[in-house]
Amino acid sequence: MSDKKWFIKLYRSPRGYYMYSVNRDTVTHLSEGIYNYLDSDGKTILTDDEKMTILRLQEDGYLSSKKMEKIKHPDTDRLIDSINNRMEHLVLQVTQACNLTCSYCPYANKTNGMLQRNHSNKCMSFETAKQAVDMFLEHSGERTKNVISFYGGEPLISFELIKKIVDYVKSTFIGKDYNFNMTTNATLFTKEMMDFVVANNFNLVFSIDGPEKIHNKNRTRIDGSGSFSAAFGNLKQFLNRYGDEYSRHISINMVFDPQNDVDEMLQLFDDPIFDKDINVMADVADDVHLEKSIKENSSYIEKMTYQYFMGYLNFLQIVDDLKIPPFMKTTFNAMERECALLKKGSPGLSDIGAPGGPCIPGQRSIFVNVDGELFPCEKVSEISAAMKIGTLDEGIDYIQAEKLLNIARLTASKCADCWAASHCVICSRFADLNGELSADQKNKYCYKTLNYFSNLIKEYILIQECKTIYTR
Repeated sequence: MSDKKWFIKLYRSPRGYYMYSVNRDTVTHLSEGIYNYLDSDGKTILTDDEKMTILRLQEDGYLSSKKMEKIKHPDTDRLIDSINNRMEHLVLQVTQACNLTCSYCPYANKTNGMLQRNHSNKCMSFETAKQAVDMFLEHSGERTKNVISFYGGEPLISFELIKKIVDYVKSTFIGKDYNFNMTTNATLFTKEMMDFVVANNFNLVFSIDGPEKIHNKNRTRIDGSGSFSAAFGNLKQFLNRYGDEYSRHISINMVFDPQNDVDEMLQLFDDPIFDKDINVMADVADDVHLEKSIKENSSYIEKMTYQYFMGYLNFLQIVDDLKIPPFMKTTFNAMERECALLKKGSPGLSDIGAPGGPCIPGQRSIFVNVDGELFPCEKVSEISAAMKIGTLDEGIDYIQAEKLLNIARLTASKCADCWAASHCVICSRFADLNGELSADQKNKYCYKTLNYFSNLIKEYILIQECKTIYTR
């Protein structure tokens, strides 16, 4: 709870009592007496030692009642300068065509063009691509490293265009450090393409959702046939050809359908290719732009919880030689970084601030679609006027970018009162309703932040307690 006297959130475990201080952004271990005192809003009796502890916590800002007085993103005043001079990542939609119709894909005619565009045969022209690259070069002058990503549809449909763009980047980004990224379903991946991406040092993300039965259930071709054989076959061919020297450039992205059986999904990792050091990412399918929400069934939750338990045993080195899914390593590495920041804490809340969800639209990344329209990233709806931040011809709409940066102004009072605001995961795409920014729509997703951050705190407490029990 976040109470009236103190801006805090209290936790208890079977082994201890804890407080998350919003102002110090860190977790503190408490005695039972102090926990009960804080939980009762100061109505229980303290010992003299506990009174001294409360006094120290107040003096050090852990029991401050301070909240942000004004919601304004700290990058607001330097937004234009950041976009004009420190653009980091250009994402080029080289085609809107795809040879697959994945069940969870909002482009695959799943929303009738109401929430997101449909697949189409439109491809980016080389002139549009050159214009986008020139804009990126112009707006990244203070960046020493730049990233250019190719996106679709399935980007390899426009492989000849990708080759031209790569050559053009090489001829224009002279003296600058850059690299290329691409996400692909791998079904069209030829030996020529493999040689090209390796020669140009691409970072590659392959979309593989599980073994053949699982993958083919959701990732089908236009005629309804499965895509696993081609996708996984090409991936294995690529890894066998370049994997040992190139594995650090390769990631596999698994999209989980929580109606599938977890044990069956994980059979993918029985293949010997996963003996190589390949980064594997996994998450439940995103339903933000789908008409029907994606629900996790009880079996999925139980079995995935067990996998997390095994991941903890491995992470804490409690049991040796455990076989865990590769994506658990990625998950726990990310959690470890988050917990390190939580342990470090902060000096305190500022008078003016904002929840942590939004990046700087157009600076962190800029997504250019086939028509030369500009968006903050590839995850937003391309048919929403609220998400569009300009065009290549007309330039960047800084006013709209500022609105997206300060999306929390829609719910300023609620955000200022939220104990998890500093760790918010909500950006503007969660507030998009029929092409307008909506407070009610944004509020529907507050549970994402509350669940995410509360679980992180519980994981932090669990890890700290386990380290006091299981030591080597």
